[in-house]
Amino acid sequence: MEKHSALIQEMIKYFSGDPKRIQHFIKVYSFASLIADCEDLDEKARFVLETAAIVHDIGIKVSEEKYGNCSGKHQEEEGPDAARPLLAKLSYDPPVVDRVCWLIAHHHTYDNIESMDHQILVEADFLVNMYEDNLSPQAIQSACSKVFRTPAGIQLCRTMFNPSAETEFHPDVDRIVSMGADAGFTCTAVIRTDQITFNPEFRICCEDNSCGKYGVNYTCPPDCGTTDEMRDKILAHKYAIVFQTMWEIPDTEDKAMIKKCKGKHNSMVRRFIADLDSSYSGGFMIAASGCSLCEECAIVRNEPCLFPDKAASCASAYCIYVEDLAKKCGMEYDCGRGLTAFFGMYVFG
Repeated sequence: MEKHSALIQEMIKYFSGDPKRIQHFIKVYSFASLIADCEDLDEKARFVLETAAIVHDIGIKVSEEKYGNCSGKHQEEEGPDAARPLLAKLSYDPPVVDRVCWLIAHHHTYDNIESMDHQILVEADFLVNMYEDNLSPQAIQSACSKVFRTPAGIQLCRTMFNPSAETEFHPDVDRIVSMGADAGFTCTAVIRTDQITFNPEFRICCEDNSCGKYGVNYTCPPDCGTTDEMRDKILAHKYAIVFQTMWEIPDTEDKAMIKKCKGKHNSMVRRFIADLDSSYSGGFMIAASGCSLCEECAIVRNEPCLFPDKAASCASAYCIYVEDLAKKCGMEYDCGRGLTAFFGMYVFG
């Protein structure tokens, strides 16, 4: 279609020098067109869908310049204003522009999808992101069952990724994810520990001692163990449940608020673990911060830990690459303006 060809050329110029982003939107466009074919989408809706697929990520550049990241929420906020002048330049009809901008503003919104153009755009974007972000089989299986609705999209997902293969994920993954939702977590996933990325260079984050617990807490470096020992502790188990919560924290320098929210997050994780049945025993928790069960850690008095079975180190102490972990679990790492995500884990099996 002539209009789409011109728009694709404009978007290639827009993302000039960034082949990954260019190839991403072209792949989303291709999958959207394929699913639309299979689902017999009417011509008008298909034209809107394909237009939206081409420009759905146009908010990325503005988001990166404005916020230093391109979270899904920022893309939704900034994308429509970036798309309107480009679509107007190419003489797209105002009703088409309005609908395309609405789709851009909701392409990372997965709840209460009511229209076919929105559903297909979300599925096409997921199909590409699953591969590009190297999502875990568990995250793919969860997305396929929770987000995908069109027969064509479900079939594409299953054919490409085989998310229903029993050997690929923990057999109780659906129940665990459902329990996480009931417990109030924003997102819950199960991942194999051999899919977790560790980077020993992250230990410097603990050595900077911004939390004040370096050397004065059993669960923090250097007393928690070396980077190899911490990694091997996790890899001695097969699975990890990953928990995410999001909190409204307008001021990222508000340490008191951050500490309060981390405390609530960790309490939620502890309650979840306590509710697990005996088949999950023998595991351990990874917290959103160093252990704070005691007002002052017993280590400063040269005494043994008072709660050795409950004390939990944070992801930084294990040198876990949390941003990569979030991607593999299908979770947002940068949540958008005024929102902060915290992550926790339970390693078991």
